[in-house]
Amino acid sequence: MLSYIEGWHAIAEANRIFGFDGWDRETLEVRCIWSNDDRGQYDCVYAARVRVTVKANPNLVVREGSGAGSARAGSAVEAHEHAIKEAETDAMKRALATFGNPFGLALYDKEQRNVTKHRIRNGLVELVIVDVEGKRGERTRDPKAFCSKLKRLLISASSDDELIKIWDENQSAVSQLRENFPSLSNDKGGHYSDLLRKIFEEKLRAFGSTSQTISRPDSSKGTKAFSNADMASLCNNPQSANENTNTLAEMRGSTLSVLNKGPLRLRDPDHLKRIRSMACLVCGRSPSQAHHLTFAQPKAMGRKAGDQYTVPLCAVHHRDLHHFGDERKWWSEKSGIDPMDWINANA
Repeated sequence: MLSYIEGWHAIAEANRIFGFDGWDRETLEVRCIWSNDDRGQYDCVYAARVRVTVKANPNLVVREGSGAGSARAGSAVEAHEHAIKEAETDAMKRALATFGNPFGLALYDKEQRNVTKHRIRNGLVELVIVDVEGKRGERTRDPKAFCSKLKRLLISASSDDELIKIWDENQSAVSQLRENFPSLSNDKGGHYSDLLRKIFEEKLRAFGSTSQTISRPDSSKGTKAFSNADMASLCNNPQSANENTNTLAEMRGSTLSVLNKGPLRLRDPDHLKRIRSMACLVCGRSPSQAHHLTFAQPKAMGRKAGDQYTVPLCAVHHRDLHHFGDERKWWSEKSGIDPMDWINANA
């Protein structure tokens, strides 16, 4: 059994992690080391050396890799072209692998402890929808069919409890859509995973009886800038928060979804966008992802902590944290940063 990542996946990961304009690839050398004409069938082998440069402001990180490629075709041009491309791609992947597990470094570990296992048949990822009762539906390899079925299931939910249960059961599959199908977008460029999340949040806000929807305030009247600490205080005191909906409505000046069950878990897309605009808390790399602290609030039906408990992490450190497992220990040993102190100190 051969474990490897394809060239398109390595490029897609580099674009996602470093940004389209955050890295460069340069072919330093391409050399034909063997060729042969066997009665109209052409064989050749090439070696290549590629340099990858990543812009980590204000510095540049430069890595190089070597690779080889072979091809057999009915014409010399086709054989040489395929061999050169294969050699360049192989060298690029070896250079990118030095940046860690997202680029296949974990595959070199014989035990593959940090390799995520996907349900794969004939090389394709299988997706399965779980209904509100926890029953698994028919498996599909078509991501659009999966999204269409889940969309109908979310829209058909008759209560907020049912809606949350459906989302919790399928959230991990939705999260993997972006990783496994990065080009799965509509005509406006919105990724299907984001569209499904938007449907869930809008449907949740529609249930006004058991969940409280707080509308965006009139910007002309001014909006008070609340810090993360203010949000955390209100979310850990549900009675106080529910009695003061006007105060909650001022938070972040955006639309918030607040569930009246236990510690309040605010959902604020504007706040998450603000967090993602910041540099990584550990290394200062941009762009960042919004990480929800797993220990900030009690776990409930697999739901994440409220958006007020988020910090900016680059994709590399975000993935490393999840693979590490013990989040408190990771922050202590690997970064020496107290994320709660950062949340309390940053408005």
